[in-house]
Amino acid sequence: MTLEGRVALVTGAAVRVGRAIAHALARRKAKVVVHYHTSERAAREVVSEIEALGQQAVAFPADLSQSQQVEALVDESLRTFKRIDILVNNAAIFYRTPFLSASEEDWDRHLDLNLKGVFLCCKAVAPAMLAQGGGRIINIADIAGVRPWADYVPYCVSKAGVIALTQGLAKALAPTVLVNAVAPGTVLFPESYS
Repeated sequence: MTLEGRVALVTGAAVRVGRAIAHALARRKAKVVVHYHTSERAAREVVSEIEALGQQAVAFPADLSQSQQVEALVDESLRTFKRIDILVNNAAIFYRTPFLSASEEDWDRHLDLNLKGVFLCCKAVAPAMLAQGGGRIINIADIAGVRPWADYVPYCVSKAGVIALTQGLAKALAPTVLVNAVAPGTVLFPESYS
């Protein structure tokens, strides 16, 4: 499958799964917007790697829990490439939060990025996709959104929300924009994280 001429915005594209998704899209000839929040150096590396494949890429920062920053990310992407054909909502946080010791801050951090961030990105991108006559939104959920883990309740709830959001948006944006979720299992951290 070729994606030549298509533009993909991948959130959390500087590291781990997001980086792999950005590379996969570039290998299929898509132009890639590499979103990052704090991993600027890694994001610039991804851009260089994609350019070495002969494809166009740019890196833009944003805190996805802040609507103004999300809107700026989408505006910059549209200014650069004139369209967004694919949105991959990948950015997320994940850490152990045993229920009895989980704080309100733990809850808010997970829900703000993992669920609210997906909502804000979809809301910002959808008008452009509808205006151009089509688009694809892929939300990275998690099997934990269906089968929760005891020590990760805020994370699991956020991913369950992503699944419900995906189902709702699939109806709200049909038939012009196709919205799907992918729910992988556990993804190991690279050795550099251990």
